[in-house]
Amino acid sequence: MTWKMRFILILTIFCYAVSFGGGNSTYEFLRLDISPRASSLGGNFIAMIDDPTLLFYNPAGLSTLKNNYASVGFFKHLLDINLGYGVYTHKIDNFANAGIGVIYINYGNFNQTDRYGNELGNFSAGEIAIVGGLAKEYGNLKYGINTKFIYSSIAGARSIAIAFDLGGMYIFQEQNLVLALALNNIGKQINSYISSRENLPFDIKFAISKKLEHLPLRINFGLNKINEQTNKITDRIKNFNIGGEFNISENLDFRFGYNHERRQEMKIAPTLDLTGFSFGLGLKIKNYRFDYSLISLGKIGSLHQISITAKI
Repeated sequence: MTWKMRFILILTIFCYAVSFGGGNSTYEFLRLDISPRASSLGGNFIAMIDDPTLLFYNPAGLSTLKNNYASVGFFKHLLDINLGYGVYTHKIDNFANAGIGVIYINYGNFNQTDRYGNELGNFSAGEIAIVGGLAKEYGNLKYGINTKFIYSSIAGARSIAIAFDLGGMYIFQEQNLVLALALNNIGKQINSYISSRENLPFDIKFAISKKLEHLPLRINFGLNKINEQTNKITDRIKNFNIGGEFNISENLDFRFGYNHERRQEMKIAPTLDLTGFSFGLGLKIKNYRFDYSLISLGKIGSLHQISITAKI
């Protein structure tokens, strides 16, 4: 298949996917930034490179990995909500890069009552997604696909869905510039919680990252949910994020980011605060990298994430 045919195929899939609307959806945990590195940059990680957690964001990014990796992480959310992930990537000679991972979220325990408020016991809720992906490259063009098996349980109700992601990435080597496009959570709910089936959180993302020429800093800018229907064309670009990764030394990275959508949703009053801003650190020790991120939700609180990645 020539590069022109590949481009036409990708463009056709993109246009077809845009025809799907936004709307209410379930499995919203799939939208969360499970990687501390991604969170500290404000989200939308699809144009970054050399990270195994790209499996969850843009499967095309797996082709930028030069080694095999294993990574695990933990996300302490508000209240008793906990989120975690595990991922392993493998380079298949010169054929492709593959990855397999899992994301889980536990919402904690809840008191179960009847309509009169009488306690009947308690119940728990949680969700899990098992992800498998494959990525290849054609020159500077990277492309990949992954498949997701999604399981959700809330009290006695259970739901199952199948979804997949499509991702593309083009790297301008001389300019240290990366352009990326990802179509996330294309799929269908196979088994609904009760009777009516719900949509998956389908999302089209675009991002660009650029490493500055005279400064050890990579800037990342992204647009999220550009497929959602809006009344104004300007509303399509309001869900943006911007961040930077500063290489302080060979073993230490400092990261910062801003998520405009998060600030608009979480900000309580028009006052000066850090709602929507995030910060993080990356520490490399031999074949290991430790990542930490802090996400500010203003007066609501803050979120902390940690992870460890090993080169195998």
